[in-house]
Amino acid sequence: MTEGYSSPTQVLQKKFQEWFEDPVPADLPVPAETDHSNYETQGRQVYNLQKLLELFNFGFGGAVSLGACVGFIIFLINYSNFGGVMNDWSDQLFVIFMAMIIGFFGGMYLGSFYILREGNNFSKDEL
Repeated sequence: MTEGYSSPTQVLQKKFQEWFEDPVPADLPVPAETDHSNYETQGRQVYNLQKLLELFNFGFGGAVSLGACVGFIIFLINYSNFGGVMNDWSDQLFVIFMAMIIGFFGGMYLGSFYILREGNNFSKDEL
């Protein structure tokens, strides 16, 4: 039953020959000893550094945002009816610091999605 079916590569080769009336060009041989690490250019390294700095900016933005929100909540608690409960400033500063650390990593996490999405978008000029 399977004798009548051809592989997808054979179908593509036949279509290519029909369209261009030429045989399919052969693939260029690639030497086995090619060192792919030499293809990293200076421009690519600068681009990676810019993306890393952009990722850290997202992290610092997340740290400031979450730290400010938690600090404001603690400020409201201190000046409300529960103000007598939380008089230890070291615990409050520790909570704000931990919120800033969580905000930093959360900002980097969300920033990585933003950078990946930005890299996959194509503008009309590139098409």
